[in-house]
Amino acid sequence: MDKQILLHNLISDEMNRFDKLQHDFQKELKVLTRGSLLNRNGHPYRAYTENGRRYQVPVNDSKIVDELSLRRHIKAGLSSVQKRAKICKEFLKNEVFYDPIQIHNHLPDVYHNNPSDILFPADDINIITWASQPYKRNPAPFVEEHYTTGGIQVRSKSEALIGSTLEQRKMIFRCEPEIWCGFRNYYPDFAILLPGIRRIIYLEHFGKMDDPDYLKKTMKKLNDYQKHGLYLGYNFFFTWETSYHPLNMKEVHEILDTIQSLNIY
Repeated sequence: MDKQILLHNLISDEMNRFDKLQHDFQKELKVLTRGSLLNRNGHPYRAYTENGRRYQVPVNDSKIVDELSLRRHIKAGLSSVQKRAKICKEFLKNEVFYDPIQIHNHLPDVYHNNPSDILFPADDINIITWASQPYKRNPAPFVEEHYTTGGIQVRSKSEALIGSTLEQRKMIFRCEPEIWCGFRNYYPDFAILLPGIRRIIYLEHFGKMDDPDYLKKTMKKLNDYQKHGLYLGYNFFFTWETSYHPLNMKEVHEILDTIQSLNIY
């Protein structure tokens, strides 16, 4: 669903962009010098029609040459601009969203078993079953005892703070799910499902950013994430702390506010 919404927004933006360009072109044509350029023996001439008569006069003013050149470029491109704006408008007018969740909800009650994942296009998410589906979690043993309010074991006090806040906000999430970046697997601290757009947001907490070795590994991880489709501000976010700057509730709420704001276009 996320990609359908993104496509809609991209085409809507494209339509507005080319509508504006078309308007700017037409406005510019009204004030530019009329006519076209000819080349006679290496000298520019202006060709134009006035009162039904055709004229060709030499041009010595570079400003007029520039205006006639701009006019020609605009007229050559105007048709394409108009067609592109029209195609975008027609797409938006005839656009159909495919939403298996909505289809499922409108069926009679007798069909209200959980919809099969086969009904969902690639990269779409079955939000009815996602939270309950088993997933591979980080197998590394826990060194310390930290739990969210809801009883999920995590690896630090800061992760417990984040996880408990996710629970308080009734956000749908997984802890340390396995993801693959090329031939290497990672276990980001949280995978958060935004049901409105059905996008997974990965949230990492980096807890030792004043440790040079930890920082080096973190930068390597961030580089791998970006190379394999996790983009900061789109589907990846992080919090951080140092021994002198511990994570606080204000920062947790700010990052989760930002993530939740993505759920509404």
